[in-house]
Amino acid sequence: MSEPTRILVIRQDRLGDLLLTTPMIAALKEALPHSHVTLMIQPQWYDAIRDNPHVDAVLPTEHKPRLTHYSRYVRLLRRRRYDAVILCKVNSGDHTWITWLSGIPVRVGTTDKYYGRLLTHNLRYGEELKSWHEVEFVTGLAQPLCPAPLTLQRVVLPINESALQQASLLLASKGVFDAEPYFCVHPGTGGTCHAWYPERYSQVAQKVRARTGWTAVITGSQAEQPLASAVADQMQGKGVSIAGETSVQVLGAVLRRARLLISGDTAAVHVASSVGTPCVVVHPESDYARRLRRWHPWMVPYRAVTATAFCPQCTEQECRMGGHICRESITADAVVEAALSLIQQEDLQARADSS
Repeated sequence: MSEPTRILVIRQDRLGDLLLTTPMIAALKEALPHSHVTLMIQPQWYDAIRDNPHVDAVLPTEHKPRLTHYSRYVRLLRRRRYDAVILCKVNSGDHTWITWLSGIPVRVGTTDKYYGRLLTHNLRYGEELKSWHEVEFVTGLAQPLCPAPLTLQRVVLPINESALQQASLLLASKGVFDAEPYFCVHPGTGGTCHAWYPERYSQVAQKVRARTGWTAVITGSQAEQPLASAVADQMQGKGVSIAGETSVQVLGAVLRRARLLISGDTAAVHVASSVGTPCVVVHPESDYARRLRRWHPWMVPYRAVTATAFCPQCTEQECRMGGHICRESITADAVVEAALSLIQQEDLQARADSS
């Protein structure tokens, strides 16, 4: 197969998934520097890609396009004459049909469904692939397009000067000024898993603040404002909430200055990874031993605090209940201990680097 020059990458799902696709695109551009890479994503995530130097163009898509919308996408893709497409999401049925109907010669994806026959390269999602991190997995999808092995890269979220200024002004408006150290707490999960209790996040934030003297900054989406406010309110004036007041880039700028992020298993972890901020991830669900391998913070120091007890109906692969027993089993002290050990590790590393 000759090297493709016009490549389409489709990542139609969540923000965290999109961020974990950026290392693959960076590796692809390193291996094929003269290629033109178009990224097809949901429009609400444009801010995360706007300044990415490895993405040449962006196209909109839906998570699951309706059958009546197929013709519109097919016409769009045919006009652009792509040589190859990488379908990053497992079992991307709608987009597999659309790209096949568009006549893209090389179609790379992964599925065990009947439409897998429409792919020219189907990376079967078996037990071996389930042990890979998502970055390793999507980078593996790109490998058939490249003659040499691809290099694993970091998560890419460029932070422009405007975002840095907005973050500084936003924090200052909450009483957190540039020279003041702080850590972030992100109690929401975006619906990807059960959220831990806000009162326990508040307990963690108060204890970490007492040990470090750092201000606690509570982050979250607009929909998570009530949750973030509940955490901040229980801190009795010792924490501030900026939930709902940041774009993706501004959140990245806030996390870049933060000493630490304490979060549920959500996109904020991958934003933190992109700017090198250490993470403590709280995850109660029974399948986290498997999910941790796939979704852990990439190329950044982290600790994962997981449940120690589960509902009788749950298995290691699936949570079937409301998550009460598993959430209860994670104590505030366990999360505090993880945070302090990570802070100590980073302090020791900083001393070693400066000696």
